[in-house]
Amino acid sequence: MNARLWVCAAVLVACPALASEASAAPAFVFNNNDAGPGSFRRAVRRASTNPSVNTIVFFAKDVRITSGTVVYRGSQTLNLLGFGAKVSARGSGKFDLFESRGGGSLNIHNLELVGAKERGVVITVPAWRRGTIRLCLWNSTVRGHDKFGVHIDDNAGSPAGVFTKFVKSSVRGNGIQAVIGTEFDDQDGVRVDERGPGGIQFIAYDSDFNRNKFDAIELDEGGTGDVVAWLVDCDINRNGDGSLPDINAEDPEEIDPEDGFDIDAAGGGDVEVVMIDCSVSNNDDEGIDLDQAGDGDCVLICHNVTVNGNVDEGIKISQGEDEAGEGEIEFEIRDSVVNSNGGDGIKLENFDDGDITADIRNCTVNRNDDGIELEQINEDGFEAVGSITLRLRDSDVNRNGDEGVAIAVFGDGERAVARVRDSNVRRNGGTGLKVEQDSEEPLGLLRVVDSTVTGNDEDIETENVTEVIVSTP
Repeated sequence: MNARLWVCAAVLVACPALASEASAAPAFVFNNNDAGPGSFRRAVRRASTNPSVNTIVFFAKDVRITSGTVVYRGSQTLNLLGFGAKVSARGSGKFDLFESRGGGSLNIHNLELVGAKERGVVITVPAWRRGTIRLCLWNSTVRGHDKFGVHIDDNAGSPAGVFTKFVKSSVRGNGIQAVIGTEFDDQDGVRVDERGPGGIQFIAYDSDFNRNKFDAIELDEGGTGDVVAWLVDCDINRNGDGSLPDINAEDPEEIDPEDGFDIDAAGGGDVEVVMIDCSVSNNDDEGIDLDQAGDGDCVLICHNVTVNGNVDEGIKISQGEDEAGEGEIEFEIRDSVVNSNGGDGIKLENFDDGDITADIRNCTVNRNDDGIELEQINEDGFEAVGSITLRLRDSDVNRNGDEGVAIAVFGDGERAVARVRDSNVRRNGGTGLKVEQDSEEPLGLLRVVDSTVTGNDEDIETENVTEVIVSTP
């Protein structure tokens, strides 16, 4: 057997997701041509018309697409085994590079997809699709596309959920010709649009999402499903080109284009994110931006994460900003650095009825606007009802432009609680520790143990806080 076929078999055995229909005969790409026998387009056409073909193996190394999108129309999972091949769009034609539109999932292994004047890799989910549609990339690169690098489009609102996985892969330099204020704006590196009852699952390991013109990753859940994301050992850096405005002049609330990692959920499902050993730095808006507009909780856990130098907030979680509902915010960050962001280092805001809980340990939050801001928002006559609990331990919150730590609770009968231990809150431009409680009776609590709170414009400021205990080293 040819050596490449032996490797093909080994890959299918090693990656069960690639072997869902491993008994099928593969199709082959023998030449670099746009079309005709032995081409990538012909292999995809064969898979589209023959459900027993679920794998395409590349022998060619530099496939050039010139005549339009290569479209996969099958419903079976299609595995592309690239063996280091490159598929690139050539010429002046405007088309997506590769699209699945028949309901089939995609597994892409060791393949580079480059340079379309529209989108790079696209799954258009049919309205009838059920179950879970999947896109998985291993050791692959998606770069240099004028619009989305990767786009899963379920704007049809199918019942299906969406699962995406990136392992040792790169999505970089996409959205390069998107035009702000037009239908072509907000063209992200990776974009998932989910509008039905299914949820979104996103997994990334040892991958980079850098230098895209808009968001590196945007997961947009407009239906009732949950959004669950795990990112380990990933870089999400330098997205946005520094020249784009933050708003669309015709609709100032519409465009918020240049976050590193952005989740927008509107239908009531929960948002749950875990990030470990990641860098999210030097993006042109927020670094990490989680927005839940309706009912549903937001949970973010960060361990050993670096969030530095973003133009706006480093980490922002916003719950229920667009409509009143109910949802909690739970935030845990440990062994991490959140420095030199143009907005707040960490900002948690809840417009809904629901509590905010934040546990910050062994972190530095320095040289931001506010260091840490936690707030129940009272806006447009709606009074958010919920408590805030902050635990800050073994951390530095120093030299921020305004408050070091600011907590504000609106709502009679709820509590603002801050416990600070073994930490430094020093030389901030505003108040070092500020705890406000908007209630008829003093209900708040501030406890500072073995910590240094000095050199701020005002070290400690409280309102309606019943108990203030300060023990310095």
